[in-house]
Amino acid sequence: MTGSRRARRHLTLREAAEQAEISYSQALRDAQSGKLEAWKVEGRWQVTRSALRPWVRNRRVAADLKTRRLTEGSAQRSVARKVMTDQASEEVEESRRRDLLPLSVEEICRLSDEDLYDRLAGRLFMVVPFDVEGFKRQDPLVRAWYTTAHFEIDVMNGGLDQFFRNTDEVGEAYWALVVEGYDALGLEEVRNLIENRILPAARLAQKFRAQIDNAEDDYPEADVEQFDELIEDHENARMRLVRAHPEAFTI
Repeated sequence: MTGSRRARRHLTLREAAEQAEISYSQALRDAQSGKLEAWKVEGRWQVTRSALRPWVRNRRVAADLKTRRLTEGSAQRSVARKVMTDQASEEVEESRRRDLLPLSVEEICRLSDEDLYDRLAGRLFMVVPFDVEGFKRQDPLVRAWYTTAHFEIDVMNGGLDQFFRNTDEVGEAYWALVVEGYDALGLEEVRNLIENRILPAARLAQKFRAQIDNAEDDYPEADVEQFDELIEDHENARMRLVRAHPEAFTI
């Protein structure tokens, strides 16, 4: 697998805060209050770039109106602020209302790849519970989309070490679903990379972590981070899966 990674679709909440040029605590308050459309995966906030845009614009408009001197009087400034912030808030609320509704085959066929990806991410990360039994109850194609997307999001946000530390509790059962997911996507090379090279290192790291600190320093074969650059974004493969089987994703 070669080639540079494309820009990630998902950002951490800290990255979103940097984009908006505000503190993490301010971004967290906005996520918790619903001003920023975000959702949690394994207890960690994720933000799509499409949700980021209206939020950043809203934030910057509010900051601009607060700091610069306008020629209009206070009443006009108040009206301008309300119009601009209401527009951004309506976009966020509309996106949130949309994610509460199941997808339809017609919608899946009509949306562009970019809009469909954001719609799927918002919907699936909202309704699919993060536990192995919950995954097993899903359609195998939905499970493949979720597990491989989650795997790539975690790795691209914090590396393979982060992914395996975050999934220690679900462990082997969940890792097997990730491997199965790449099978469903027809990505045999990725499947073999994970199964034959990455998982053995992850198992060693998990074993040694229970015994000593900084296991990777003493056991290089347990260093999963050596494989980080081999993991790429396979969004196109997931989109082909959805386009070929739209009925499976009407959840």
